[in-house]
Amino acid sequence: MTEQERLLIDALFDRLAVIDTASHDRETEGFILEKLKGNPSLAYTLAQTVLMQNQELAAAEARIVNLQAELDRQDGTSSRPFKRDDLRVADHIGRTDATGFLASAAAVTLAVTSV
Repeated sequence: MTEQERLLIDALFDRLAVIDTASHDRETEGFILEKLKGNPSLAYTLAQTVLMQNQELAAAEARIVNLQAELDRQDGTSSRPFKRDDLRVADHIGRTDATGFLASAAAVTLAVTSV
């Protein structure tokens, strides 16, 4: 493991540590823990997946900012800068008043992917 990889993993787990677990769906949490018990290496793969998706999201965000600036230059306007908070994750995974596992996924996704 490189020092950069160690820092990325530490930062990921630091962000996860501050997420409120009181709202966890206990049945879903138990199911996930059961899956991890059956295959402990899944945690490794999940961490890899989250870190790679975070990097891809950051790259996409940078691309959006660049395209927005290019459009502003072309038409002589100035748009409000794109921010990650503009992403409406809840719109893509279900209603914001839903309950259960996906209900808190939007907040967790934004917390985990913030850089």
